[in-house]
Amino acid sequence: MGPDGRARALHVGPALECVDFAPADHAPVRGDGSDRCPLVATEFYELAEIRGLGDSERALDLPDHGPVLWMVMRGDGRLEHTDDPFEPVPFRAGSTVLLPAALRGLRAVFERDTTILETRFPVA
Repeated sequence: MGPDGRARALHVGPALECVDFAPADHAPVRGDGSDRCPLVATEFYELAEIRGLGDSERALDLPDHGPVLWMVMRGDGRLEHTDDPFEPVPFRAGSTVLLPAALRGLRAVFERDTTILETRFPVA
């Protein structure tokens, strides 16, 4: 119903004809040039999408106050430490990675185009 109480047609069919359901053939980049896009922020958690292009890497800026959780939706790669204190940790679609708070010198190396859902926990 519209604000005047009269029924309105929804036109769902024509709307669906305008949607392109094909997967994106590139990793979109935000207008500010970043590859991290915030999705949801609540008092309990913050959810963002990270896109990494294959054969690329990015330094990770992890918070001091809590862990970061990655759910790898597609693609694969590995986590490396710039000072080499541990072996690279591989990740792939379907895996979940827990990154400890305040871990410094970490980078993600993307072997294929990768999509990650990242959860952070705000300071309580």
